[in-house]
Amino acid sequence: MRETVKPILIAASLFLFFLTMPLGKALHQPYLAWGIEEIEKVEVDIEPGFCPNPLEAGSKGTFQVAILGTVQMDVTSIDPGSIRLEGVSPTGYRKEDVSTPIADRQDICDCTIEEGDGIDDLVFDFDCSKILSTMGDIGEGDVAVLTITGELRDGTPIEGEDCIVIQKPCDRNMNKE
Repeated sequence: MRETVKPILIAASLFLFFLTMPLGKALHQPYLAWGIEEIEKVEVDIEPGFCPNPLEAGSKGTFQVAILGTVQMDVTSIDPGSIRLEGVSPTGYRKEDVSTPIADRQDICDCTIEEGDGIDDLVFDFDCSKILSTMGDIGEGDVAVLTITGELRDGTPIEGEDCIVIQKPCDRNMNKE
């Protein structure tokens, strides 16, 4: 009798698992059955071409955040609609080769001014004021780590981080007489 109960319990558990999970995730991520969700790390460059990465306090414009394509990460496998920076949706995006991953990053705030490496990146535009509003009390010179999250088209979660340095707003009237 025991030998027949065990297969029935396993079958019932699998049935419930597949019943409650979207088909794409069930097929591509069977490890979720054990409550373990692997997050794929992605290389990120905030404000490509700048080092350190500036973010102007009080800015009303946008700034760029690139998820860097690598030999292991084809950015066309990313679902752009899933991307969030500190929980904020981008205002737009494009595919363009804008930066190079840092080879031996020692610190999350290491940065580069190197341009493209021949591999397309996914470049997102974010509203500065919306991102700044998620950061609480900040001041000139403060350094903050921003986290970008999203999913690959197969449902695999992705995450990456980079630093910004808060800069005081430019005085746009300074050179006016």
